Formats: sequence, structure tokens, C-alpha cells
Amino acid sequence: MNIFFSVSSYKKRHRVIAFLLILVQLWFTRCTSPEVAPIPAPPQKDYTTNNNAEIIVVIGDSIANGTNERDGKKGPDPDGALLEWDGSSLYTVTNTDTKTANLGSWHPSHAIAYKQKTGKNTILIEGALGGAEWYPHNDNVNWYETGSLYKPLLENVKSALQTFGAKKVRVVYIVLGVNDARGTQSIANVRRGMFSLIDRLNQDLEIPAIRIVNIGRAEKGITERVQDVRKLIDNADANYIYSDGQQHGLGLVQIYNNVKLADDLARYEGLGLYHTDNLHLTQAGNNYLGKYLGENL
Repeated sequence: MNIFFSVSSYKKRHRVIAFLLILVQLWFTRCTSPEVAPIPAPPQKDYTTNNNAEIIVVIGDSIANGTNERDGKKGPDPDGALLEWDGSSLYTVTNTDTKTANLGSWHPSHAIAYKQKTGKNTILIEGALGGAEWYPHNDNVNWYETGSLYKPLLENVKSALQTFGAKKVRVVYIVLGVNDARGTQSIANVRRGMFSLIDRLNQDLEIPAIRIVNIGRAEKGITERVQDVRKLIDNADANYIYSDGQQHGLGLVQIYNNVKLADDLARYEGLGLYHTDNLHLTQAGNNYLGKYLGENL
């Protein structure tokens, strides 16, 4: 009987110990395993609006604005991908193009390409105007501190950010400089105008992504003056001698980390995309430019 009791007690103790080991294992697993929880949604981008779009700002001259009244052709219909903000209302752009374009621009093809890439519509704020320069030349239609173009554009941008709940713009495109190349301002003053605009944008829009389309030809081709303006934008040689016999340092895209070269219109002549006025792009050129920029943003 004592033997039976001993064997029975041993079995009971063995079962108790095994049960306790299972409890310890469950407790340890609970304490060391991560909680199972739903995967959080990715954070909202600073530049995503409350209507699932992104704000794109355009600064410049008639090429930035979209001037194509000369060949009578229209761009593609963006089919709702392109909206234009004028400071108080949102306008749905069709292939009749933006409010200020002369029939055709590159903005519809940009919006189409960018939506295909990202799924986002574009809210365009376009302040470009024909004849504009970096630095004043005989009038106030320029982007300098004393010019008439920067302040209203900035007001429109800030109203859009507030209205559509975005913290930043997606990008600021600058297509500007051919009128400086056609003018007589000093190279030093054109450079001053460039740095002034970039500095104001960085201060007012919290260092946005800035993409510059470098100028191509003027009516007489890529002259020394055209080359000077091109080098002020993109020049890796600090010792480069300009046509005034002076060194003006590195280009904008070499100095500012947030400024990149988006495209170079000098290559468009070889593609046959300049109009017969030798200054503006054809509608095919506008379409090519917009698609290229939208795919590479």
C-alpha cells in the first residue's frame, strides 16, 4: 500500500509539474510576443490635399504659361486630372486649356502623366506671364522683388494650402530666362534676380522642391547672351568666364540643394519641337514637355 501510495503521489506530482510548465510557457509567450494589431496606414504626405490632389506651382514667362496660338492645335483632355486654382475658385481644365494659356500649354499632358504615375490629380497655380524676366527690364512684369508677379502668386498658393489642407506644395516649376537673354540687364543683375526669387520661395514656402527648365534658343539661336543665362542656371565650373568677361560662380542647381534641373529646352530644337517663331514650342512640344516633366517628378 505504501508502494502504491508512492507511485500514485509521484504521478500526481508529475502531472502538476507538467501543467505548471505549460502555464509558464504560455505566460512567457504572451510577454515576449508582439501584440497583433492592424498595420497602420502610411502617414499623409505633407503635400497631399484633402481632395487627394497635389498642388503644383508654375512660375515663368510665356513658355511656362503655355503659348501656342500660332499653330491652332489643342492639348489632350486631362479628363479631370487637372484643376486650376485662381485664389477663390477651382476650375476643371479641359483641352481648351488653362485660363491664361493661349489655346495650348504643357499643363494637361503633365497632369495626365503625373496621375498615371501617382494616382493624384493636380491643383495648378499658374502665375506665369508672357514677357516676364528674372530681373526687371523696362517694366514691372518680372519675378524680382519690385515686380508685379510674385506677390499675387504667393497669395494664391497660401490660399490653396489653407483651402485644401496641404502643408506644402508638391513642386514649383520655373521656366524663365529667355526674356533676360533678349534683354540688356547686366549678367550680375540677372543672377541677382535668380537668387532673390529662390530665396523668397524658400522662405515663404518652407524650402519647396524647385524644378527649373533651362532655356533653349531665342530668335537668333543660342547666342552668347542665351548661353550666359543658361550657365547662371546650370554651371558646375565656378571659374567659367561669361560674355562680360567676369566670373559669376556656380549655377542655381549647383548651389541650392532643393533646386534641380527638370529639363533643358536646348534639346527641343533637335527634336523639331520649336515653332517657326524660334522662341515658343509647338503644341507637340508642349505635350512632350508636360509628359516628360510629369513622368520624372
